[in-house]
Amino acid sequence: CSVFGLTPTEAFLGVTRNAARALGMANEVGQIAVGYAADLVWWPLDQPVELSYWLGGLPPKQGWINGEPL
Repeated sequence: CSVFGLTPTEAFLGVTRNAARALGMANEVGQIAVGYAADLVWWPLDQPVELSYWLGGLPPKQGWINGEPL
């Protein structure tokens, strides 16, 4: 995210909510909310910046596809 001058939170929003809006899918995906389709991965992090720090080194704790746990 530093290459583009984004904070970790701005980068995360760019690949979730803002990406859904750009694709015309903001009413279906892009956020964790009732009625939205979601594939999720959970890493035990305290701050968004940790995701880029630990990527490749910290396995996820849980994942879901179409709302179903893996």
